[in-house]
Amino acid sequence: MTLARWLVSAQEAPSVALRDWDLGRHALLRTGTAFDAVRMPEGLVHAAVGGGQPREVADALTLALLGPVICDPGACYYALVPRATAQTWRSPLAVVRSTGCWLTVPRTDRNELSGIHWSVPPRTVGQLCAPADVDRLLRIGEAHRARAESTAALMNHGKNCAACSVGPPLCAEFMRLFQRVEQDARRHVAGLAKSADSNPTWS
Repeated sequence: MTLARWLVSAQEAPSVALRDWDLGRHALLRTGTAFDAVRMPEGLVHAAVGGGQPREVADALTLALLGPVICDPGACYYALVPRATAQTWRSPLAVVRSTGCWLTVPRTDRNELSGIHWSVPPRTVGQLCAPADVDRLLRIGEAHRARAESTAALMNHGKNCAACSVGPPLCAEFMRLFQRVEQDARRHVAGLAKSADSNPTWS
């Protein structure tokens, strides 16, 4: 079975999707059939991998998720995961498209960087991302983002607070922000440690 036929294998009218791909168009596939799809916010993915350069993101996602990922530039990434993932998904950081939903899917060989494309194309029939790996990636992205935001808030306060500019002692707001930075840093380290334990090839 080819990769294309596998993706459409559970569709009611697979020939329609195959024809769209043959004509160079994207296909609209039902999720909850051969796969579900986790909609990962672009900001969290880029925070997790440390940047937004498409090739670097693709390399990082290949190592982190070991399965196919679609990129919708400027919006999100879709990690294809086993069907029925939506029934057990508990993360508030992303939603899962499953039964009753549709997903725009490019040809399996479309990896051009403009428009919807494969960031990580499917390589083996039946190989999908593990939901636990997707959840871990999102948690790391959230920890990175929170740490960056709290650090920026602390630095901004330090530059603009009259009391802090002549301190010490530093004002109560500075100390509150500093404690938040420490908390976010601990979560950041904990997230990296969990990722390294479960997937030593990427952290």
